[in-house]
Amino acid sequence: MLFGYFAIMAHEPFIRLTTFLGVFIAVAIWESLSPRRQLNTPKASRWFSNISITLIGTVLVRSIFPILAVTFAANGSNIGILHQVPLPFFIRVIISIPFHLQLQAK
Repeated sequence: MLFGYFAIMAHEPFIRLTTFLGVFIAVAIWESLSPRRQLNTPKASRWFSNISITLIGTVLVRSIFPILAVTFAANGSNIGILHQVPLPFFIRVIISIPFHLQLQAK
């Protein structure tokens, strides 16, 4: 049987999903009972857009975060070309900036 942190992490997707759905339903009910302004677009299209953005963000974070963790681990373990060349740190940073910008542009 799991206790504490490990029990929570074992059920993390379920906890995250139920929390999201609970908050979403509460806000949807609140918005229906007490709108703050007149709506220009239908609720269904706004909710579809918001849920789609949430799902895309979740998929991106769940897929990119493990890659970033491996990248940071490799950076700390002196793997890579710039770690093999004996250059001062600030020169390695200057050399690596165009590569980081190229990766961010994709």
